[in-house]
Amino acid sequence: MNVLVRRRGPGGLSAAAALASFRTLRDVPEPGSHPVARLMVTGVWLVAVMVQLAAVTVWLARGAPRLPVSFAGAPWALVAITICSLLTLSMGAFLARRMPRNLVGWVMMVPGLALMAVLPSALMVHEALEVLRPVPWTTMVVAWLVSSIAAPLAIGSLTVVLLLFPDGRPSSRRWAAALAVPIVATAVLSLGSALDRMLIWFPMLAGPMGPGLVEPAAAALARFAGFAGLVVSVLLAAGSLIDRYRDADEALRRQVRWVVVAGGLTAVTVAPLLVGRYLLRPGDAVGELIVVAAASGAAAFPIAVAIAITRADLFDIDVIIGRTLVYVPLTAILAGLYAALVALLQRVFVTLTGDTSDAVIVLSTLVLAAAFTPVRQTLDGFVERHFRSPHGRSRPVPAAAAGPITEQDHAALLALLASHVERLEAVEARLLHLEHGPRLGRGLPVKRGSRRKTPTA
Repeated sequence: MNVLVRRRGPGGLSAAAALASFRTLRDVPEPGSHPVARLMVTGVWLVAVMVQLAAVTVWLARGAPRLPVSFAGAPWALVAITICSLLTLSMGAFLARRMPRNLVGWVMMVPGLALMAVLPSALMVHEALEVLRPVPWTTMVVAWLVSSIAAPLAIGSLTVVLLLFPDGRPSSRRWAAALAVPIVATAVLSLGSALDRMLIWFPMLAGPMGPGLVEPAAAALARFAGFAGLVVSVLLAAGSLIDRYRDADEALRRQVRWVVVAGGLTAVTVAPLLVGRYLLRPGDAVGELIVVAAASGAAAFPIAVAIAITRADLFDIDVIIGRTLVYVPLTAILAGLYAALVALLQRVFVTLTGDTSDAVIVLSTLVLAAAFTPVRQTLDGFVERHFRSPHGRSRPVPAAAAGPITEQDHAALLALLASHVERLEAVEARLLHLEHGPRLGRGLPVKRGSRRKTPTA
C-alpha cells in the first residue's frame, strides 16, 4: 500500500489525490440522486423569475411610476428589492439543486420568494386605485397577505439561514434552541400585522379582518412581541456566525470569512428596518432609505456565498456556479433592455405617427438578439477575471484527505476494485461465449490464435 500511495498515474495524479477524490465522492451524494427535488427547485425558480420579469416589464412600460406602497414606493427602492430577491432566490435555488439534503438552500429561497411578491402586488393595488370603483377582492387579499407576511417571513428566514450556515445544522445545542426565536417571532409579527385595522405596507387600504374582530391593543401587543423577537433573532444569527467562525479550523475560516462579514452587514441593515417599520414608523422618504439599505445588506449575503464558493471552494461546487454568475445577470440585463426598448420605441412611434406599432416588438427583438453575444462575453470575461480560479490550477488536496490510509478506506477500495473486476470478468465471459459458444458447449478447446481467451482465476 505504501507503493500505491507514492505511485503516480499516467496523468501525473498521485494516489493520495486519488484517495482524496475517492473519499469525497464516497461521502457526498450524487447530484442526480434527488431528481424530484432538483426538478421542483428548477420549476419554482423559473416560475418566480418569469413572474418577476413580467412585473418589471409592465412597470417599465408604464414609465416606472411611483407605486402606492409605504417605505418602498420610489423606483430606486423597488429596484433594490427586486435585485435582492433575484439574487437571494437564485443562490438558494442553486444550493438546493446541488445539495438537496442541506437546508441552507431551501430556506434561502424563502426570502427571495417573499420579496418577489412586493412589485406585483404593488402594481395590482396601483391599477385598482386608478379607477373609481371598489378594490377587487383578489387585489385586497394579495395586498393583505404581502403586507402581513412578506417582510416578517423574509427577515425571519434570513436569520434562520445565518443560524444554519454552512452545513444546514446549528453549531451546537444552544444554537439549535435559538432557531425557535425567529420562527415564533415571524408567526407572531405576521399575525399582529394581519389583525391591524390598516395594511402596514398599503396604508390606503383597510384590513379585511375588520376593527371589531380583536382589540387594537391586542394587535399592537402582538406586533411589538414579534418585532422584539425578530430583533433578538437577528442578533442571535450574527452571534452564531461569529461563534462558528471562532471555533472553526483555518480551512473553514477561509471559506466562511466573506460570509461572516456579509452576515454582520445583513444584521446591521435589517435591524433598523424592523425598528422603523414596526416601531417608529417615520415618513416614506426616510423609510425608503432604510429599505434600500436593508435590501443592499441582504443582497450582500448571496454575493458573499458566491465569492466563498468560487474563491475558497466552499461546498466544493465552484465548477458550475460560474454559469450562474454569468446567466443570471445576463437574463436580468436582457429583460431590462427589452422592456426599456419597448417603452422607448413605443413613445417614439406615438410621437411620430400618433399611434403604437407592432414593429416595436420586432425591432426590440432584433436589438436583443444582436446584444446577446457581446453581453454574455463581457459577463463571462468579468467572472473569469474576478471569480473563477486561474485556468489549469488544480485544487489542493485537503490535509485530512491526503493523510494515511485507514482500514475503512482500505476495505472500501478493495470492495470497489472487486466489483469492477467482477464486471470485467462477466463482460469477458459473455464475449467469449458469443465468439466460441459452440466449441465451449461441446468441451472443445479454444484455438490458440483466437482473440478471446478463457479468463483465469
